[in-house]
Amino acid sequence: MVALAVRYFWQKPVQCNARPLVFSAQASLDRGDAIAAGCKLKEAIRRWLVAECEYFGCAPRLRRPPSPKALARALKKAGHCTPIAFEWVCELIETCNKAARLVMVKPSTIASALETMHAFLDDSPYLVEATKGGRS
Repeated sequence: MVALAVRYFWQKPVQCNARPLVFSAQASLDRGDAIAAGCKLKEAIRRWLVAECEYFGCAPRLRRPPSPKALARALKKAGHCTPIAFEWVCELIETCNKAARLVMVKPSTIASALETMHAFLDDSPYLVEATKGGRS
């Protein structure tokens, strides 16, 4: 239902394609590839933050694509992210960066980061997930 997915009736629903990447990261972790899991999870976090900023209209105006931490700071500055959630997002980003840069990260740490990301996505029901075959 579109009325639940928008803040105002004239606003278009915002698509968030982060959940398929989280599932893909989980599959990579199950295969034992922590590096790929960290990279996919970092991209999922970035896509989720871009969708959140687009939904709330607080995306930072930069010449190049903003980093995930810059997007999280923009959400916090606009008042749409609590300080605790901001710290969790920053910790998730740091964990993913360590895994992507070949620093030893325990698989259980990445697994808990995946669970936290699922929780963040579950708390954003206003973001529409894309469906196969076209429009959502």
